[in-house]
Amino acid sequence: MEHRPAPSVPAPALRAGHLERNWLLLRTSRAEYSQFAPYLEMVSLPSGTAICAPHTLMTHVHFPQSGVISIVDGSGESGVETSIVGRSGFLGLSVLLGGAGSIHGAGAQISGETKRMPAELFVRLLRDAPGLRGLLYRYAYAQLETVQQLASCNVLHVVEQRCARWLLMATDQADDTPYYLTQAFLAQMLGVRRAGVAAVAGLLQQAGFIEYHRGRMTLLDRPALEQVACRCYGVIRGITDQLFASV
Repeated sequence: MEHRPAPSVPAPALRAGHLERNWLLLRTSRAEYSQFAPYLEMVSLPSGTAICAPHTLMTHVHFPQSGVISIVDGSGESGVETSIVGRSGFLGLSVLLGGAGSIHGAGAQISGETKRMPAELFVRLLRDAPGLRGLLYRYAYAQLETVQQLASCNVLHVVEQRCARWLLMATDQADDTPYYLTQAFLAQMLGVRRAGVAAVAGLLQQAGFIEYHRGRMTLLDRPALEQVACRCYGVIRGITDQLFASV
């Protein structure tokens, strides 16, 4: 299938004058960032770390610095991934929008670090930070569009396309490759059997697009992998690019 990736917007320049890797915080003014900085705690998230359980209130919001956080539908026994959050995003939309918890859970999928702060304090400080508040609302809308696109993708496209799309999305949000990812974890995220993921990973490796050994994933030929992925990758990448091009 022909795939034309969306034009890429580079990572935003350091605006706030501080050591920061999250794209949303990078786009925050120095004055507003200084209100939040004293309360942002850096936390390591090894792969598999549970961040919040389904049907519970979030105690902290997160601004990921590296790695990938998976948002998982908690209505089933095993759960299926509905979206991912990385350094271009924010974990805590239910807090931002005043919700009483969420049916979804969240956990670290690819090891990394995040800056977190107590949810109640975040809500209070956000009242006096109109710039960051507006940016986070725009991010919430972008996430809504992304989730809708992923819902269509999971129905319309075969596992080879979806696997390639997922690997590209994860690499965009993490610190590039290599990173560690088990076949069981990827199968759960894609909502397929482990044997199907193993077969697809084997084909992609034989073609020279990736190298995958004992859970260590490395992208070798990104343009070729983009050709395998469905058009949803370009659509989703375009949503993110548009968000940061507008601020």
